[in-house]
Amino acid sequence: MFDKILVPVDGSRASSRAVHVAADLASRFGAEVIVLHVHEHEYIYGVDAAPEKLDEAVDLVDHHVRSMKDSGLSARGAVVSRPFGRTDRAIPDAVDEENIDLIVIGTRGLSDRIRLLLGSVAHKV
Repeated sequence: MFDKILVPVDGSRASSRAVHVAADLASRFGAEVIVLHVHEHEYIYGVDAAPEKLDEAVDLVDHHVRSMKDSGLSARGAVVSRPFGRTDRAIPDAVDEENIDLIVIGTRGLSDRIRLLLGSVAHKV
């Protein structure tokens, strides 16, 4: 039913729960899991002002991929860079590029009004 599952991660508890759900589904359907992290950056006066280091992003993805592989699942990771506020666009791009069958994405469970004010990647996707 599912051959490729995309699970975007950001280091939050909600994304960690999504990783567990994606792993469970992958084990049931024999699917490959692609763990995606969008490394946001912004240039201020010519200096890259990223809220996290690229190494931290890679470590986050590698942690989840190793965990899945240790459980016998097929998994690989991807870190893509996008300008700040463009995370939601990177996910559909990955779906198209990888021919993804299912996206498993965590959400904090905010109300619709708060999501409109704060923004929610899951809601936008």
